[in-house]
Amino acid sequence: MSILREMSSCSLCSLPTPEEPVTADDVEGRFCCRGCSEVSATLEGRQPATTIVSRVPVRISVFPD
Repeated sequence: MSILREMSSCSLCSLPTPEEPVTADDVEGRFCCRGCSEVSATLEGRQPATTIVSRVPVRISVFPD
């Protein structure tokens, strides 16, 4: 016997959500991941849960040294 579950989609990107979607108390919607939840929160004007404090420079070269 097969039990089919109704797939819900992410409120931001429309991808399928996991069995227990990502949710947040201060953001409306059901999300596929924390990233979509944070982007939605930012778009609604809330500060994201985490902030990038510093960035590490990366050297990229198309020619070998």
